[in-house]
This record gives sequence, C-alpha cells and structure tokens, in this order.
Amino acid sequence: MKNGARPASEARQPLGPGLQLALVAIPSITALPLLIGLDAGAALLCAGVATLAFQRASGSRVPVVLGSSYSFAWLLVSAAKIHGSAYAAGAAALAGAVFALA
Repeated sequence: MKNGARPASEARQPLGPGLQLALVAIPSITALPLLIGLDAGAALLCAGVATLAFQRASGSRVPVVLGSSYSFAWLLVSAAKIHGSAYAAGAAALAGAVFALA
C-alpha cells in the first residue's frame, strides 16, 4: 500500500482485544471487591499498575491483564462477614505480597 497505509482489516484489530477487556476483565476485576465491600476503583487501579509492571518486566511478550483472583473469594467474603472489610483487605494484601515474593 502507498505511504505506509494499512489495510482496513489491520486497522480494526485493536478493537477486538479492547472490547474483550471492557466486557470481561473490568467486571471481573470489580466484582470481587464489591462482594467483599471494598472500593472497586482501588481494585481497578491496582490491577492496572500490576499489569503495567508485569508488561514492563516481561518486555510485553505475554499479553495478560492482572486482576482479582477468585481462588480465595469464598475465604475473603467469609472473612469480611465475620471480621469486617478491613480484615479481608489486609488478608488480600498479605496474599498478594506472598505471591509477589514467590
């Protein structure tokens, strides 16, 4: 093509992954904090920072969005009901620190 122009099919490709992110990742990142009673905006911010840090560390070779883990969701929801949201947030932060060290 002239002047470095791209075919129309290439120009539309970024919309697919972006739309997938908006429809799947954002609700899944915000659902768990809302179940526990925490701020969903903070969860989005932390997921964004973690994703950017991971992309920088991996040289953007792995297309991934880091977000909420549902493997401990029942435990965090139970902890929030029994001890309160702050206790559940602390437990989640401690689990995240252990995973980061590992």
